Amino acid sequence: MYTEIHYPINRIPAENLDEYLANGWFRMGQTIFTCWFLFMEKGFFSAIWIRQDLQDFKFKKRSRKLLNRNAKLFTYKIGPARIDLPKEKLYQKHRVRFKTGVHRTLNQSLMSGANFSIYDTRQIEVYLGEELVAASFFDVGKTSIASINGIFNPEYDQHSLGFYTMLLEMKFAIEERKRYYYPGYVVPGNPRFDYKARIGDVDYYDLYNKDWKPFDKLETKNIPSQLLKGKLNLVQFYLDKMNTKSEIFLFPPYESSGSDPFLEDLLDQPMYLKVYCDKFVHFELFVIYNLVKQEYELGIYYNLDDFSDWVASGHLNEKNGPYSFNIYMLGERLTTDIDARVISKSIHEFIYG
Repeated sequence: MYTEIHYPINRIPAENLDEYLANGWFRMGQTIFTCWFLFMEKGFFSAIWIRQDLQDFKFKKRSRKLLNRNAKLFTYKIGPARIDLPKEKLYQKHRVRFKTGVHRTLNQSLMSGANFSIYDTRQIEVYLGEELVAASFFDVGKTSIASINGIFNPEYDQHSLGFYTMLLEMKFAIEERKRYYYPGYVVPGNPRFDYKARIGDVDYYDLYNKDWKPFDKLETKNIPSQLLKGKLNLVQFYLDKMNTKSEIFLFPPYESSGSDPFLEDLLDQPMYLKVYCDKFVHFELFVIYNLVKQEYELGIYYNLDDFSDWVASGHLNEKNGPYSFNIYMLGERLTTDIDARVISKSIHEFIYG
């Protein structure tokens, strides 16, 4: 529902890549995907896809200064992507900056371990003398390019080489008369990704209306993770007034149902409200809010499995919870409604008759 992944086996035509990108998709390895939500070590966030319209685009003063300053120190080359030993070594220096969420090798990151790419992928190599100090990889469509991966030697961090290679990608796109540059996503609340939005006056992909809007018009309350939490907080507020105990849980395994039609009744929401009810011993009473349908759902669920090893592996920080790692199957859908107050009354009537 909130995450879709395609596994193409044939080369992606340039026009098809443009279409994917225009609909908020991005590639990872040889797959191409889109998602609404991210679970990271610091909590639960939304992925906000952005792009820069290059028509009549002018680099900002700060970007021009960086381009001019680095041009005096470094040289660069642009050509077809090629994974070799120098870039693999550079990738290993780069990846130590991150605790989780990075592939072990550059080959795995770009090509899922294969020896070919189904995308038209190019590379930028940045040199200080003979030393390779940075590299980036981007896919080329008919009217757009997408930045995929940038790596650099942390010893040269003061030169903003990651941002520099993005600017060089944009420069290439302008020279090739491309209309759009896609740097991936930003994550409101996690400053690690903020640099991507500094390239210009970017637009963001509105997941609800399926179109692009100015990023500076994005309201916090409309960020999917915030909206979802707000909707469940409202139900919890009404339940508190009725002295009915409830608790909101984050649910990282929400994608476990995937596209298997036999598992379509698995709980597929990244957040849910558990209502404590003495009627059940082996079942749970949950409220979810479906952002796609824009409605609440009250249902009875039962436990199928336990994914609590996510915590043991250090994938998530428990203090940002509470988290749930049980896999739940819907037993009975009791009611749906768009109004938090109506759902709260339905819960009260169900529990107390």
